[in-house]
Amino acid sequence: MGGDVGGVEHFNAGIPGEAGERLSMLVIDRLAEDLSRAFPEVTGFSARDLKYMRAFVEAWLRGAANESTAGSSRPRRIFLFI
Repeated sequence: MGGDVGGVEHFNAGIPGEAGERLSMLVIDRLAEDLSRAFPEVTGFSARDLKYMRAFVEAWLRGAANESTAGSSRPRRIFLFI
């Protein structure tokens, strides 16, 4: 259901490449709108903030994937749906 980049599974409805990335960005934009409507008193969930959160998780996971996992035979995998 997504593309695997650095151990991160992206929601892109099975659409590869740039089209899937655009869909993912539209999902983030819609999620930001929905969160703002549902929780008007809470800040920090703008589309830009959610995209920064996604970028942070991707960078962290890329770094974790590059680390040696001595003694661990199971790969790490986190599903990121934004």
